[in-house]
Amino acid sequence: MASHLTRKELKSDQVAVTVEHTVDYVQAHQRPIIQIVVGVVALAVIIGGIVFYRSQQQEVRDARLAEAVKVAEAPVGAQGTPDAIAFPTNEAKAAEETKVFSKLQADYPGTMQAYIAEYYLAGVDASQARLEEARKKYEDVAKNGDTNTASLAKFAVAQILIQENKLSDAESILKGLMDHPTDVVSKEQATITLANAYKTTKPAEAKKLLEPLVKENGEIAGTAARILNEIPK
Repeated sequence: MASHLTRKELKSDQVAVTVEHTVDYVQAHQRPIIQIVVGVVALAVIIGGIVFYRSQQQEVRDARLAEAVKVAEAPVGAQGTPDAIAFPTNEAKAAEETKVFSKLQADYPGTMQAYIAEYYLAGVDASQARLEEARKKYEDVAKNGDTNTASLAKFAVAQILIQENKLSDAESILKGLMDHPTDVVSKEQATITLANAYKTTKPAEAKKLLEPLVKENGEIAGTAARILNEIPK
């Protein structure tokens, strides 16, 4: 998962100083005025330093996340190279994923990168059939992550609920995603997932959801048509 961050530009207000008194007044108050000006300049320097520091920290977190994602995307059973890691077994990969993403989450708690790390950790739990642990992590990300990461977590929770035959709970989440799609979870994706869950218990509802999608182009239409054909006549 690529992460695209934006940096807010720091803008300072212009300060207008109007002198309406005599030269004697200015001279009498020269030192306090200089102190105020110096204070404003110092504050601007401090704020600028904080913004720069935060920007640098974001870049560090992004770099750490990118390295961790390389582990998640590494193949299993292939021969690794110095430039491309690989793992002999799924268990070995899961152990390394847990290590790198847990470290990232611990180092930067409460940040966007930490919640993305938690999302990946939930995926490790799910791959190891630890669905309860996975769901707790996904729910935390759904509650606290940014819009895109939260939507992925909600989508994952819905799929776990479907596996557990908790269709009404999954239905609520998927309909929410259908009403509020994101860059990473489209309305069509949520619709197809719900229709697939409906196909044996609510075939009429499944058909109603799928038939408009069959008229679309590309992979969406093909997937919708395949599920539609699987619905009992």
